Amino acid sequence: MPSETCTQKRKALADITEAEALNKRPRASRKTQINTPEIKRKTERREMTTAQRAIIINEALHEVPLKDICNNPLVNRPKSTVSTFIHRAAAQAGTTPSQFNLRNPDLQGKHSELLSDEFLESKPRSGAPYKFTDDDVAVLINECTKDGVQRRKHPFEVYQEIQNAANSESEHPSANKPPLPPASRSTVDRTMDFNGYDRFFPRYKPALDDDHKKRRLAFAIEHRKKTVKGFWRFVLFTDEMAFTQGKPYHRKKVTRQRGKREEWIPECTTSRNGERGTTIPFAGGIAINMKTKGHVFRPEPKEETKRVQAWMEEENRRRHEEADKQQPNRRKNSAPKYVKLERNHANIKRGVDWYRYEKEALIPLYLPAYKELDDEAKKHGKRAVLMEDGAETHHVRHHDEYHDEYNVVRMGKYADVNYIKEKRRKRYRFDWPPYSPDINPIEHVWEWMKDWIDKMEPHRPKTVEEARNALYAAWDAVPFAIINKFIENIPHILEKIIEHEGGNDYHG
Repeated sequence: MPSETCTQKRKALADITEAEALNKRPRASRKTQINTPEIKRKTERREMTTAQRAIIINEALHEVPLKDICNNPLVNRPKSTVSTFIHRAAAQAGTTPSQFNLRNPDLQGKHSELLSDEFLESKPRSGAPYKFTDDDVAVLINECTKDGVQRRKHPFEVYQEIQNAANSESEHPSANKPPLPPASRSTVDRTMDFNGYDRFFPRYKPALDDDHKKRRLAFAIEHRKKTVKGFWRFVLFTDEMAFTQGKPYHRKKVTRQRGKREEWIPECTTSRNGERGTTIPFAGGIAINMKTKGHVFRPEPKEETKRVQAWMEEENRRRHEEADKQQPNRRKNSAPKYVKLERNHANIKRGVDWYRYEKEALIPLYLPAYKELDDEAKKHGKRAVLMEDGAETHHVRHHDEYHDEYNVVRMGKYADVNYIKEKRRKRYRFDWPPYSPDINPIEHVWEWMKDWIDKMEPHRPKTVEEARNALYAAWDAVPFAIINKFIENIPHILEKIIEHEGGNDYHG
């Protein structure tokens, strides 16, 4: 039967607009903010010129309406700015703004005086002057973003290196050059922030060898002509992630611009996913306008492990006897062939093996959602596809019994040829390239969820139970607009992969 949750979420899509969905994310404090959707640059201060001040005073003296003064192409300033300047000019002339006109006897004969340079010149501003000139800022930014090594240093550390090298005889670019003005750490931080730079955790991009690139390129060429409407909308993307409870992304931050411009450049990414702490496995699946229930894998009790092991031994004994009867013509002293059930204890210790994946994710989450998606695809003369990446927990022969029950078309590793011959029928599978999280849209959903959790208020989850609850909340908060955006971007990513001959060194 179709999943009730999937049906409810699909019906709820009509009531959720993209703007409403995006507004569900909690507001983030500056300390926990990792990504800013847009580059928030502070507006550059624009001083009014002497000519603009003269035009404003002249038109104010002739009682031109404030709106017309602001709309003058030679002025082009906000109403508040023009009004404030007129108030100050009237106070300097010893009158009120309402009396600041040529009908005022006190101002008659002073028209030329009010338009003199002495009256119109800019007064010095209060407060401390700026520490850095534009040239100083350019030197600091260029040095902070020169390469990946410099980006991982704090801007103040780079500033100190520039200062130390300015008076030395080293080969540093700043050697024998005038040092930058003295500044504190907060001043350097404000300068970088003013120019749109901040500190972020580097994004993860796996390292690829020639074989990986070859398989990625072959996959991209094979699927480049498939459209979202004709193919990708009927693919159920499934995966599991390991969320690290504790310090997020246990890696050094990098200096880059806010927004997406420098998020995926090589200097701002890492090929090692160095998170540390207690990992919490989480499973889920997505499709266009659809997502399955989320599931957190909890540690398996020892009693359950012993029970499953005893069941597997009994099941293997039964299968051995059954295969022995069905294969009477095999070679003498040869063991009968059958699918033996075994568990990888290393995977059990990490949290998920093929058995737990089957019992807690594949059967209750993925297959009901696939059945619902497949029924919809058949209405359009298509078949739904279940996407599973190359993890060993996804490709166990025991899973085929359930895949056959739902008549699943899979996207993953190629099928075992010997097993196909043994079963005497064809299994439909698409090959999924290795080390390709950039193609799989659910990987981007995991990143979205991690960012969402990192921005939770009043703080990030501190306990394992809080992290589990946060994962469920983040999964429910993922808007369909975001899911659809990631899936609809697949053709663009495939073109990028073809352009870079299977590599992932493209920006985005």
